[in-house]
Amino acid sequence: MQISHRGKYSIERMVALDEYTRTTSMLRVLLVCVTTPLPMIVLVLLVEMIPLQDPSDRWRANYGVWIRTAIQAGAVALAAADQARHLLHGVQFSVLQLVALFSSVAVGYTGAAMAVAACLGFPIPFMAITMSTVFFAVLIASFRVVTGGHVFREILAQRSQLYAFVGFLSAQMLLLLVYPFYQVLFHAASDNVEYELAVLLLLPFIKSAMKNLVSLTIARMEDLVPEAVIFTVDFFNAVYLATSMQSATSPITVASIMAVDLIQTATALHDLYRRTDSILERLQEVTGVPSAQKSVLDTAMTLCKCSDTFTQQNCTYIRLASCLPHALSASSRALLYELQQHPSSSSLTLPTPASTNAPTLRRQLKSLCSSSASVRPEPATASSDALSETLRLLFTTECLVLAEYLESVMPVLYGAFMLATVQLPNAQFHSELEGVDARNVQRRVQSVLVYAALELLSMAALVLLLRQRGGFRALHQVAFALETQRSLVQGKLLLWMLMAMGFRVVHFGADFTFRFKWLH
Repeated sequence: MQISHRGKYSIERMVALDEYTRTTSMLRVLLVCVTTPLPMIVLVLLVEMIPLQDPSDRWRANYGVWIRTAIQAGAVALAAADQARHLLHGVQFSVLQLVALFSSVAVGYTGAAMAVAACLGFPIPFMAITMSTVFFAVLIASFRVVTGGHVFREILAQRSQLYAFVGFLSAQMLLLLVYPFYQVLFHAASDNVEYELAVLLLLPFIKSAMKNLVSLTIARMEDLVPEAVIFTVDFFNAVYLATSMQSATSPITVASIMAVDLIQTATALHDLYRRTDSILERLQEVTGVPSAQKSVLDTAMTLCKCSDTFTQQNCTYIRLASCLPHALSASSRALLYELQQHPSSSSLTLPTPASTNAPTLRRQLKSLCSSSASVRPEPATASSDALSETLRLLFTTECLVLAEYLESVMPVLYGAFMLATVQLPNAQFHSELEGVDARNVQRRVQSVLVYAALELLSMAALVLLLRQRGGFRALHQVAFALETQRSLVQGKLLLWMLMAMGFRVVHFGADFTFRFKWLH
């Protein structure tokens, strides 16, 4: 089962989305969507401007790669800290602590890598994998020093949360092995069109499997799932799909990539079309909203604001509170407070609406209903599940619009990366740019840009369909996710781009022939 059919929004997140949609201008939405990738672009280009030396000059002469290593290690540490802040109770970092964490991990890990290179040889074979145990040891030790013993012991006491956090990190790290191995397999099959096409068709299955794996590790925090999965698995998939596009040897392969993407998009749109119509009918039956007013979000908000219609809903497994903080207006906080006091809700003491702020609300609101029993004694009907299905649909649309956004942006950014990098001396050390230079780069980038244009059309089709069928504002939902989870999004974009592009440099020892000739 796909991730997009599994989860639900919390009511708090639905209320926050409604408020964001009503109060945010289209200009701001466009600025958020356009500027979100800019820090990633700037950082990657700055890193590429750090000169690399010939790896045959051994580890002492290769100061450039050690600077890169320190930046990458520090970036991973900051991303892990931000994820810990969201996934583990009681974890907070000051700016000074983050600087200390970045510095200690960058220096400690790079020093350890230099020591291994001096003893074993340089480049270190599969450095990202070989040194992973050392990295996590340095990270844990640095985390212990920076946060202090009391916080560290509190975290260790949260066994279930800690196991989920470690599982989430492990699933993400697995991507660093799976996708590079896929790229090597694709290159190995590039001499034969049939083999190349067969390997290409593996990519959707890899993507689906990894999305389900990552989502399972944080399933208890549903509002986090779309961003966490899309900006991890879909990011890698988009980067490696763009790489396959520019390195494909046959027009048939390029056409097949586009055909597979079109089929997947058409299937998703058809399913969304069908589900939206069904949910609108249920909402209109419950609320009495005229059929001409075809806005799923507005109608669902009407349902929540009316005590009589809300009472009719089967609220089993629906969450009132979000695991994410949302800056809500006083009226929205009051609505959540009223829902909490509703007879259908579980009894939970709350502060008064006037004193309730977003972080407090997130901590204190736990669940709208008990998961062990239905709110109403009579059997559930189709209309009684209208709210539940609406929350599920909102979850699905966030998954789809974020995926389409990322798949539209990444081919353009990858094409720009190729055009910029081939002009730099470091291009000779990038394995994915082998055979690409300033004279032929435009021809190699053409297929990537054609694919980007196709993805932009796909995004436009999704935006129009959502607007027409359910009254959704898809771009607002994209910007809403990017803003409410800004630090998580930026952390993943910066981290994964550094990793995906950086580890293709020969200095990081990725030799899938397993011969490691430089060690002999």
